[in-house]
Amino acid sequence: MKIFSLSVRVPFGSRKLIGGEFWENSIPDLSGYLSRMPRQFSLFDCDLVYTFSRVSHSVEADLTHIFDGTLTASDPIQSVTLVQNHDTQPGQQLEAPIDDWFNPLAYALILLRAEGYPCVFYGHLYGISGGPKGFIPPTCGGQLGDFILARKLYAYGEQDNYFDFRTCIGWVRRGTWDRKYGCAVVLSNAGAGWKTMYVGTEHKGEVWTDLVCDPTCLLAYISLGGIRQRSQLGRTAKENFTATRSQ
Repeated sequence: MKIFSLSVRVPFGSRKLIGGEFWENSIPDLSGYLSRMPRQFSLFDCDLVYTFSRVSHSVEADLTHIFDGTLTASDPIQSVTLVQNHDTQPGQQLEAPIDDWFNPLAYALILLRAEGYPCVFYGHLYGISGGPKGFIPPTCGGQLGDFILARKLYAYGEQDNYFDFRTCIGWVRRGTWDRKYGCAVVLSNAGAGWKTMYVGTEHKGEVWTDLVCDPTCLLAYISLGGIRQRSQLGRTAKENFTATRSQ
């Protein structure tokens, strides 16, 4: 595999991402494998998949440690992040069931953060058919495409984390010189909540709008000091995700 990954760089260029599947939920084993590969080679973060599965079935799990013990935490440059795939979907040998309410939070954690290379599951985007549970419709209320678009348009720049409350976490992407908007993300797994985050004085006086939730569930005002002062999250735990942009 090392010889193959080095050889494909010649005709296709050194900037091409090469991903491999070594499905082992052991950081020492994954790190050992990667140490023998070129730096451009990445592995699927299977520990993260199992963490998402476990947290989705827990009551008010601690989100501040969601990345503990994952490849994304130890080696983000060589981590491919995912929520589920064809091997872990219902009915498969490596099944790692994830309660559907948690999928929006999980996809926010892989699509809108700086760490890892996200991989979206086809079945989550378009639905799964032919399994033991019959047809499973697209996840995230059919809005997974909006998450992907939010990454493309707004998830750029430095990242400031607000992992300061166990059931309500957030982060800010500050944008770049050519992608100035950035975004602010808040997640809660324990009912409606709020969080104050700094998004920069360049956004002072702006009103930010929700991207993927019911627009009536969110109000966010940017103060003169660049503080995202108030955000009212979804009415139920199953709606508690928001990503905002400046308007």
